[in-house]
Amino acid sequence: MSLTLQWNRLFPSGRVSLISWSRKTLGEEFPLHDHDFPEVFWISAGCLQHELNGVGTELPLGRLMFIRPADRHAFRGIDARGGTVCNFAVRPDIVAHLRERYFAGQRIAWWHEAEPPPMLQLAPAELHLLDHAARELAATGDPDLHATERFLLNLFHLLRQRDAPVRLTAEPAWLAAARVAMNEPRHLARGVPQLVRFAGCSAEHLARTVRRVHGVTPTDLVNQLRLGWAAAELQYSGRTIADVALAAGFESLSHFYHLFRRQHGVTPRQFRLRARALA
Repeated sequence: MSLTLQWNRLFPSGRVSLISWSRKTLGEEFPLHDHDFPEVFWISAGCLQHELNGVGTELPLGRLMFIRPADRHAFRGIDARGGTVCNFAVRPDIVAHLRERYFAGQRIAWWHEAEPPPMLQLAPAELHLLDHAARELAATGDPDLHATERFLLNLFHLLRQRDAPVRLTAEPAWLAAARVAMNEPRHLARGVPQLVRFAGCSAEHLARTVRRVHGVTPTDLVNQLRLGWAAAELQYSGRTIADVALAAGFESLSHFYHLFRRQHGVTPRQFRLRARALA
């Protein structure tokens, strides 16, 4: 049994688009559903379990997916730290308008018949640009047609800048288990060697698999996990920024600030203030 969400029933006032954030911790879920409108989402913090058309997979920080109206999906939290998904939904006729005006005859995500739907891994710089654009859109309150078009066109422009869009392969169960096991400060502090131990394979094999599945190095992956944990702590705990950085495994506070700003586009303090304002 699943829900069917209909745009005109959700927004009878004629709203053009909606951007929202949802955080799920262990056992919390957004139930199985489909809808008559398209959406795009990405994991902005932590990681989540995702079921799509009967197939379940774990989505790490930075994973982006286009969802078409016929696709049926659900989210579930998989650990106590949780994960946050940013979701952008748009009225169906707006996508049809954009397709006709800007992309006539092109195979663009949301309206081609690829199976499964397009899924990409955002690099840290891409993730913080998209997060920044999402916060700007949310700040408008009720996005009008101009703001919605600008966000969508910037999204497509961002993805078109890639030398070769990454079409990800499925994550092996052993890597998914190792990645989830890392999501505790005591393990994050031990870095890549701990990830290798959890993976139970050679460092070389781990590096090849992480590159193929996530499009990054093991060091990048561990730093993404650290930053995801740190972002959640900054948003939901009262710990100091220095304490959060140290607990996440960063020995240098300046290095933590550099990586955090590169990934989120703001300083840790700005992130904490904005996240609490949105909440």
